[in-house]
Amino acid sequence: MSFRGNQTNQLKSSAFRIDKDLADDTEAVLSELRLNPTTAINMFYKRIIANGALPFNASLSEEERANLRFLKATERTPVTEFKDAKEVADWLNDPRLAIRWVEETFLGRSWQSLPFSQSRFKL
Repeated sequence: MSFRGNQTNQLKSSAFRIDKDLADDTEAVLSELRLNPTTAINMFYKRIIANGALPFNASLSEEERANLRFLKATERTPVTEFKDAKEVADWLNDPRLAIRWVEETFLGRSWQSLPFSQSRFKL
């Protein structure tokens, strides 16, 4: 495949579905650069042809991989919702509530039934 530049006047119209916020943020940057989305996409396509690959590293950084592992590990963690700041303060200041939350969230059972020393959890 070779890039023919403007040797032909044939244009292909393509439709892409892009997150609205992403598109809006991108268009704001492009506007600052005095570019429109069509020009930016054409530039992107030309770099793909010139490089024979994407013009950037498409792999995840270690930080991004760690974030994905964290999200996966916590995806089933229940969320505790509070009505107001007092309810949050009460929850944080009552160790029995914190222990109950740990039991329900991570253990699925009472800490008294676990095989380790109960003395670690005395209130």
